[in-house]
Amino acid sequence: CLDNDYNATCRDGSPAPNWGQEAAFKFAHKYDQLGYQTSIQTPHNKDFNVDLVSMRQPTTEEKSPIHEEDCDYEL
Repeated sequence: CLDNDYNATCRDGSPAPNWGQEAAFKFAHKYDQLGYQTSIQTPHNKDFNVDLVSMRQPTTEEKSPIHEEDCDYEL
């Protein structure tokens, strides 16, 4: 479970490798050779912390208040 540096760039602005996922592949291969069962978990964003924070953010629907005139009920 390492970073997903899919849009990383070098100092000169050129695209850089996805270092986090290359390291994850290297570690998974190393421990697989030692007899461990391995898998690579890739975050959707840059890292898992950003994924978790984005899951906790309210959606636009949740932010909008409910107005009485929008309800389908009679008193």
